[in-house]
Amino acid sequence: MIRPAASTDADALGSLQLSCWHEAYGELTPPGTLEKETLERRVQVWTGLIEREMDILVLELDGELDGFACYGPARDDDVGEETGELYALYLRAARHGVGLGRTLHDRARAGLVAGGATEAIVWVIEANAPARRFYAAVGWSPDDRAGPKEMQWGLPEVRYRRELA
Repeated sequence: MIRPAASTDADALGSLQLSCWHEAYGELTPPGTLEKETLERRVQVWTGLIEREMDILVLELDGELDGFACYGPARDDDVGEETGELYALYLRAARHGVGLGRTLHDRARAGLVAGGATEAIVWVIEANAPARRFYAAVGWSPDDRAGPKEMQWGLPEVRYRRELA
């Protein structure tokens, strides 16, 4: 089931995010980098995002959160106000390859459209080949914008873009 995040999801989202980060970036980050990220900090961040009513979808299976997506207005200053942004989309690795990521993506895309966006951007870790393949498969293309946008771990990102209509 995909549903909007609730205030009671902050703990599970924090734990899920850390788990997904280790699965996706464990081999891409310098040793010890991800261990500096704490569950307390992640829960604090999620609590704040939920309280601010950010658009957050969660994928819940068998009573557990297995994925999430966040989206809203684009933050980059070189795009128009009709451009939305997929801020994050994560799914436990055990759930990859069965269409759940695509379904979560499509629901977030529909949310962007409902919010008035006609195109969207998403930033992807340059070295994250599985994520780049996923975004290409669901209609995104690199738009040749790279750096200075970087995650806190210093990993270069590339921006992808797609039309929504």
